[in-house]
Amino acid sequence: MSMNARVRELREYLGLTMKEFGEKLSLSQGNVSLIENGKVNVTERNIKLICATWDVNEKWLRTGTGKMLHTRDTSNIEALVAKFSFPEICAKLLYAYDGLDEARQEAVLTYARSFIASMLQDDPASVADAIAAPSQEDTASRQALAQRTREETSPASQPGNEIA
Repeated sequence: MSMNARVRELREYLGLTMKEFGEKLSLSQGNVSLIENGKVNVTERNIKLICATWDVNEKWLRTGTGKMLHTRDTSNIEALVAKFSFPEICAKLLYAYDGLDEARQEAVLTYARSFIASMLQDDPASVADAIAAPSQEDTASRQALAQRTREETSPASQPGNEIA
């Protein structure tokens, strides 16, 4: 596989469009396309920028040897997964989130807030039950959060629904 093909592989792995990838490198979408299709070679400048921007292993980019990305310290994520007995999908979400740039992390958080607010409107009791799900060490705090959620979303707590 050529370095040009590895550039494409990296971009796709990162979930970026050619335009987004190019913007980080001050390249046009067309130039990224030319690189990926092998019509233009990757310059030394772009190799250095790609490696610095996404913590890419330069040896992998040049030769295909080794791992694509440098190993990040994932001990905090691993500790959270172990502490709360998260299922595998949660671990994958945490790793993916950790790999995003700040703007994408903020977009994920904005979506998550909106999603949770929507769930609370649709079925607050099930959200409270999900919060209260058993956990190894934090059952009491989850139970308290669940109780507050139930109280805050009960019909009696809504404006105009006061009990006389």
